[in-house]
Amino acid sequence: MIDYYNKQINRLSLEINSFKKKVNTLVFIRLIFFFLLVGSVYFIWEINSWLSLLIGGIGTFLFVRLVHYFLDVKLMLSKLETQRDINVYEINLLQGDFTQCKDGKEYLDVSHSFANDLDLFAIHGVFSMLNKTASPQGERQLASVLLGGASDTQFMNGAITFLSKHIDWTQRYRVTGKLQNREEGANYSMDQFDLSRMPISNWMAWYQWVMPCFSIFLFVAFILNLLSISMLAMLLVVGLFPVFRQMKISNVYFKKISLFEIRVDMLIERLKLVDELRGNDGFFDTLIKKVNPEGNSEKELLLLKKRIRQVNMRLNVLVGLILNIFFAWDIRLRMNIKKWGEVNELFLGKIEEELSMIEVYLSGATIRATFPETTFAQFTTETLVHMEDVLHPLLAIKGGKENRFELDDDQHFMILTGPNMAGKSTFLRSVGLAIVFANAGFPVFAKEIKLPKMKLYTSMRTADDINSSSSYFFAELSRLRIIVEAIETNEKVFVLLDEILKGTNSKDKQEGSFKFMKKLQKLGGLGIIATHDLSLCELDKETSFFNACFDSNIEAEELSFDYTLKEGVCKNMNASFLLKKMQLVD
Repeated sequence: MIDYYNKQINRLSLEINSFKKKVNTLVFIRLIFFFLLVGSVYFIWEINSWLSLLIGGIGTFLFVRLVHYFLDVKLMLSKLETQRDINVYEINLLQGDFTQCKDGKEYLDVSHSFANDLDLFAIHGVFSMLNKTASPQGERQLASVLLGGASDTQFMNGAITFLSKHIDWTQRYRVTGKLQNREEGANYSMDQFDLSRMPISNWMAWYQWVMPCFSIFLFVAFILNLLSISMLAMLLVVGLFPVFRQMKISNVYFKKISLFEIRVDMLIERLKLVDELRGNDGFFDTLIKKVNPEGNSEKELLLLKKRIRQVNMRLNVLVGLILNIFFAWDIRLRMNIKKWGEVNELFLGKIEEELSMIEVYLSGATIRATFPETTFAQFTTETLVHMEDVLHPLLAIKGGKENRFELDDDQHFMILTGPNMAGKSTFLRSVGLAIVFANAGFPVFAKEIKLPKMKLYTSMRTADDINSSSSYFFAELSRLRIIVEAIETNEKVFVLLDEILKGTNSKDKQEGSFKFMKKLQKLGGLGIIATHDLSLCELDKETSFFNACFDSNIEAEELSFDYTLKEGVCKNMNASFLLKKMQLVD
């Protein structure tokens, strides 16, 4: 994929240079046009004032169109630069540079069944690698899917597979969110819009028509010299009194609504992008129907955008005063916005949710395109768990050793031994993340994976709690109790345990570990326990347990590892060797 990203960068750089030249040219043309317009109006005024006004009107119209075109070109330039940055970001990531990646620590709950132990949201962790979302809403949905699994893994597989063939499209989709993030109000979601709560009174329905008629009547009277300027002003103030009384409420709502313009623009642009894929794939057409069920989503959003622009016009004090005099603008706008909200507010939240969810799909699609050796999980109704060449996702970037892992009807628990640094914890996390990705419907870093639908529970990094006077040992027991309760509720549970009962003495630890593992076996759990206590390997004499290990090699005073999972119990421990090597003991 690095070649693809480099080609994208080269192509985009050429387009960026072209647009930069166009922007500079337009700046010059706009400046010259402005001075020509002002000069023409000024010099022709003395000759023919009507012609001067005509030239001024036409020139102003053309100048405004030129400004809009200039802004469109600048926006396109920003899009191209943002897409180029996305490709640079992806190359840096594949080269192991995570400095620009977000860690997602706000989604970490240490009480969650597995999140803390798998380094899912750690600095330079798995979330950083996987996250291709561009909006706060999309990022939250990605975290939710990883933590709780997908509601429909098959649909997720299909969406990811389809989008993995349209990476350029996914990048353009990401661009829309990244441009929005630069604006004020980026963190607002459409369920905070509250349009239907816009306060409306019965008198507003007739006032929106009476005030404009009243104002026109007053100005006609003034032109006919039936009213003085002071009387005109006084009567206009009287007529606007209802607007002034509602001014505070109107300002609160209008200022809030104005912040949503960038979000509405993003939704409109994303709808257009989604529509580009219509008819390309029967599966994605299903997704389009979810995003745009009635086929009029874009039309309704364009109407909302129009209302928001009317709000922005009103926020200019002078323009707002004129609009209120001739159109009762505040009242009319509040009624129109409330009417739109009552009809479309539920649809607005739904469409934002579905469009943000596409960011989750494209996160998986980017992984699938970048690592084509990944696969999707096959869910079975059997106890069988089979992972061929399973690998930790981060090691797919840095380079690592794949391993095979399997449980069947006769072997439910692996007792994993090995010396320090041999790869036990990494292997536990590799298996755990494979299950997390499978439940989320994401590509799994394995050649093949088959497993039943099951929930993952871990106890690998338990901590004490000074605030609640909770000791380390009690905290670990509480964690183990949660695991047992999950299995007792007839859930299919897979557990990952790393050196359980570390908070007690060796004899207690050995006896307690034996009894706890037998308890899990009796309840029908599945999983792996990693330990340095070789006495636990005696469990393989019991039904459902088997031994596996990682080992080390010590030759010529040098320590090495092959990180390959083997059958049986490890033969070499290296703690004493390392202590001596580092001159910590004699």
